Amino acid sequence: MRNLCRVSILWFVVACSPASSPSPKAGAAVKAPDAGAPAAVMKAEPAPKVPEAPGTLAEGPLEISKMNPFVQGWMLPQDELSERFGPKWRTRLAGRRLRVRGVTEVYVCPPESQCLVEGRIPRFAQVTELGLVCKNGQTLVVPRACPSPHCLEGCERRVMTRHDACGRHGGPNWPAWCGESNDRMRSDCEMTCQSGCPAGSTAPVWCD
Repeated sequence: MRNLCRVSILWFVVACSPASSPSPKAGAAVKAPDAGAPAAVMKAEPAPKVPEAPGTLAEGPLEISKMNPFVQGWMLPQDELSERFGPKWRTRLAGRRLRVRGVTEVYVCPPESQCLVEGRIPRFAQVTELGLVCKNGQTLVVPRACPSPHCLEGCERRVMTRHDACGRHGGPNWPAWCGESNDRMRSDCEMTCQSGCPAGSTAPVWCD
């Protein structure tokens, strides 16, 4: 009777145990998913944005108001024009179109200054690119001249200032620094102006 009970209990345990799925044998073919099954949806990545050039862009004919240059209502720093087109930029650029990009601001004039009627001047505080618009529609980007005309003009002013000062200090009070020749002082100053320039000369950029 005891053996019969053990056989009955063993049969019950085997019959009630969950059947395990047989693992596929090596080399056996794996069933592919049904063709009608929905495929996984891949999320498309957004296209990268092309960064725009920083600053304000102004294009138009050069206009002179109260001796100041303007393009499309924005006042330009005069040294930006003289550095690129020389000291006679007013004559060279008469009636020419310019393309200017840079950082702009609105200058608020103090009460005692002679300003525009509105008391505000929209202007380029910093010019990052300046181009000359040609008759064929193309734009030539004009770089700053090197050495800087302002730097060279400063050399001449220094020489003449020292020359005048030495002329006023004659006799025993003549300073020792007046012994250096004007040509030597001018040459040293011009070499300093050229120290940051790239090797070789660059032809002026211009078009009709």
